[in-house]
Amino acid sequence: MTNQKVILRADAGKAIGFGHFIRSLALADYLSDCFNCYFCTFNHSELLPSSYQVNEIDKVCRYIKIEASNLHEYDNKFIELLKGDEIVVLDNYYFSTEYQQSIRKKGCRLVCIDDMHDRHFVADALITVTPNDRSRFSMEPYTRFIGGVDHSFLRPEFLKPKLRKQKSSKVRDVVLAMGGADSFGLTNKMIDILLEANRDIELTVIAGDTVEVDAKYRDSVKIRRCLSAREIVELFSESDLGVFPASTICMEALACRLPVAAGWYVDNQKELYDYGVESGLFMPLGNLLDNEKLLSDRIKTSLDPSNFKSSTDIDFVQGKMETIELFKTI
Repeated sequence: MTNQKVILRADAGKAIGFGHFIRSLALADYLSDCFNCYFCTFNHSELLPSSYQVNEIDKVCRYIKIEASNLHEYDNKFIELLKGDEIVVLDNYYFSTEYQQSIRKKGCRLVCIDDMHDRHFVADALITVTPNDRSRFSMEPYTRFIGGVDHSFLRPEFLKPKLRKQKSSKVRDVVLAMGGADSFGLTNKMIDILLEANRDIELTVIAGDTVEVDAKYRDSVKIRRCLSAREIVELFSESDLGVFPASTICMEALACRLPVAAGWYVDNQKELYDYGVESGLFMPLGNLLDNEKLLSDRIKTSLDPSNFKSSTDIDFVQGKMETIELFKTI
């Protein structure tokens, strides 16, 4: 019996970042043993995905190339390639109710991955990593729903992380990542704040290809680009603290038992941030667009090990199994 075909679409690029792309690839890996998975992505910046994106897709599933000069054209061509017997997965915040309907009209089953509740969903299933319940979303009565941080989609390396180094009485090794695109230029801002708060820390910055790090920091920080999941696990296992926006990378760090200081800078991060602070998942940095004085005070608090949150166990493996079961039964 031929496995069911699943086509996942998660766009990426300098303007919107790569978070959706990475987590949907992790979902494809979840499903690869039971389904035939294919991946589509539109790069808003380059029109075609980068070699890094294609290489990452090739590690997990098959890439479907669609050439288009703009998002509207890509949307239409994506619909055209569907035959009607596929499960389609959409992961981005701009897929309207009408676009969802056009996919279902082809005969496809549809799964949406979304953390926002600003439109109506007609999908067969909706998955959210935020700890919202069904009542927060507008959806059809038939739409199945699962949500919660345990349904964060993590690459396999994070589901079996290395043992972390022995805890230190002080913070020395810090890893910073402000997103694969960092359209707000937060990387340089946070480097400056961290080094000003403690000149003795060893700071490693995970930066995307398009993230510009000021030349003045070249001798004082380590810059790592295009890291594999395995390399990130290695880095997390050797670090004392991670400083991130409230996004998938926070879940990856928590899976590695790395203490996290997190903030937010776009609306879709705010609910996960609030939940993470209330639940003791990470130390609060607040809005990362705030002025440097406010952020400096919060960073100094986060660099004190006595303020570290106790490790909170999140059963990502159980979340994975529930996700696979959902796809088997829609």
